[in-house]
Amino acid sequence: MQVLQKDIHRFMSGFWQIRQNLAKQLNPKLKEKYNISLAEHFLLEHIATSNIKPSELAKTLQIPAHSISKKLESLESLKLIERTLDPNDARKRVLTITTKGKKILKETTGLIRKEVGDILAKLEERLEPFLIALETIGEDK
Repeated sequence: MQVLQKDIHRFMSGFWQIRQNLAKQLNPKLKEKYNISLAEHFLLEHIATSNIKPSELAKTLQIPAHSISKKLESLESLKLIERTLDPNDARKRVLTITTKGKKILKETTGLIRKEVGDILAKLEERLEPFLIALETIGEDK
């Protein structure tokens, strides 16, 4: 199947619009209730899965280190994460989620799932083909 330029444009525009709409819908709710952004929620989610160095986090998420640094400072000031000595290399620090961070992560995850669930419910019978298409596009080749 040959993909037309207009289809590529529709895909890229649609992908961008989904990202923008999710951020526009979720950021105000997350900021108002938890004082974090959607991007900070995802950082917190990654930090919760393993103690990770800031440089590794930036590389994993493909985000410039200076952008991550500001968001990490914000999470640290809210006492959601802390920087601790790396047990394997005392010259380095690793990021760990705090008890407060775990609580906030659980709550923000619930809010995000509810909001995204409401969006996906609008697709009705088109949901399954949409999810299959996303999974196919997202496969690592």
